[in-house]
Amino acid sequence: MLHTLLPSDILDEIINLKLHFNSNTEYTFIWHENSNGIYTTKTGFSWILKQRGGDVTSISWAWIWRLHLLKKIKFLVWLAHSNYVPTLSILNHRNLAPNALCPCCSSSEEAFLYCIRDCITSTHLWHALGSTSVEFFSNTDTLCWLKQGLTSQSSNIFASGVWWSWRNQNSTCFSNILSLPTVLPWKLVTYLSP
Repeated sequence: MLHTLLPSDILDEIINLKLHFNSNTEYTFIWHENSNGIYTTKTGFSWILKQRGGDVTSISWAWIWRLHLLKKIKFLVWLAHSNYVPTLSILNHRNLAPNALCPCCSSSEEAFLYCIRDCITSTHLWHALGSTSVEFFSNTDTLCWLKQGLTSQSSNIFASGVWWSWRNQNSTCFSNILSLPTVLPWKLVTYLSP
């Protein structure tokens, strides 16, 4: 039943419309975004990205799921890759946190890269794990920095640093306790390896 009244000439045209279908073909839904006409989650995601003007080929998460790390670390990396890590910067932007300052040092906004690498408490952890080079701290692109570290020869040490930095940040934020790990770096790696 139509809720809008159509003009009589348009209504007559719709009623008298003769559609010619191929009688040998069964009626079916066709998804035009896939060459075989079948809908998949991947093609649905690609379609959404196209609607938003995004480039489907630039977004690939496959490298994250192939890492030989615990699922919780892969999930954290995926969240960072998608810019969904609930840092105070993001929470403040969404009016869910009163301010965006880092709870450990209060000297900068708590963005993901800042809290896991550049905050003074995280910097101490990275130094304890042996990451002291200027190049390590100079990359400002979070995704490039993560991918470079997680695909390097010392990926387990890097992953443990990311995890413990994020864990420390959360401990400080939720319970006002700095919880830098007291175990040796190689024990961290053993603990975090699958």
